Amino acid sequence: MDRKVIVLGLDGATWDVFRRWAEEGKLPHIKRMMEEGAWGRLESTFPPITGPAWVSFATGKNPGKHGCYDFVLPKGSLSNLKPITSEDIKGETFYEVLQKRGESILVNLPVSYPPRIKETIITSLLTQGDDFVFPSALVNEIPEFKNYRLTPDKSLLLAGKTLEYIEDIMKLESNRFECAKKLFRKDWDFFFVLFSGTDWAQHVIYDKLISGNLSENSKPMKLYREIDEYIGWFIANAPHDTNILVMSDHGFKVYTKVFCINEW
Repeated sequence: MDRKVIVLGLDGATWDVFRRWAEEGKLPHIKRMMEEGAWGRLESTFPPITGPAWVSFATGKNPGKHGCYDFVLPKGSLSNLKPITSEDIKGETFYEVLQKRGESILVNLPVSYPPRIKETIITSLLTQGDDFVFPSALVNEIPEFKNYRLTPDKSLLLAGKTLEYIEDIMKLESNRFECAKKLFRKDWDFFFVLFSGTDWAQHVIYDKLISGNLSENSKPMKLYREIDEYIGWFIANAPHDTNILVMSDHGFKVYTKVFCINEW
């Protein structure tokens, strides 16, 4: 009952990609966890998107009960939409419960802004404003936070520079990892960090990822191998008898057309 817990999130990660690459030895740390632990397919929320899914993780409730069923919610009327925040979550989160028992560190947990607990929280892409490090004194304590970003440079994507965009995701996740390593050395009972790079990359190149035609030295393959190495670092540096979970929020599919019902 007194074991520490680490949860490593891989946004949008799917066994359609990870299982094959693990079995091929390209993701050795994921492979080790599959062989030495337990694994399976996790059913996502409805709808299966990042915001509602991670709030379900945080509450144990489905979106109809926790109230965050999209990235935005209507305010007053259906034509007036606002981004969801932690203030929209109905009920208690698990980290509020854990606050009564020990120390939690949350890095990049979606819909954690504004923080609902007075502990170490690095908020996620739905952050409003420039403050995403709590407590703010960590920015001076951990220099890597000065280069910390919540999202990659989408102008590269809009310019059609896909490989440069993947490289930018890698830089962002490398910096997140360095910050997380520093936080990992603090006192904690529950440690959470989400790597969003898998989701960002798959929104752009998922068809190529599942085609099986990526070269060993390609930028996308390097991104996934680096994230696998991050997982390996946490495994190697976890305190004895720590429970370690790797989980995702939703999977992915390829589609070639969009049908706009309202326009039709």
